[in-house]
Amino acid sequence: MPNRNITTEMWNDPKIVDDFEALDIYLFQYLLTSPHTYLCGIMKCSLRTISLECKLELDEIRNRIDRLENLHKVIKYNPTENELLILNWHKYNWTKSEKLQASVIKSMANIKTQEYVEYVNEMLKQYKTNKG
Repeated sequence: MPNRNITTEMWNDPKIVDDFEALDIYLFQYLLTSPHTYLCGIMKCSLRTISLECKLELDEIRNRIDRLENLHKVIKYNPTENELLILNWHKYNWTKSEKLQASVIKSMANIKTQEYVEYVNEMLKQYKTNKG
């Protein structure tokens, strides 16, 4: 199982500090650290699994996913494919390492939501331009 470094910068983000409710923060932290989240920032996992792992009712998970997507705009969720994109994942989890970037590309192999693949590819392109 991969280790993840979690930046403490999220606690300085006014959006999180001022706008997120406690369960929004809890679920967002889960998404950032879940073993179902790939290095590309996309999670493949059913809401039922999230519910079981977070010990929250399925309706509560649906509500929080909706809040994170439509109110806070930090994720996108495709219920048909059970895929979730964490927006701006790259800012906190990528380096300019070519090995890491190759791993990011490899991690997208099973992603079915084309919009998410395009987003990650665009972020990789921008990251290489800005960091390289």
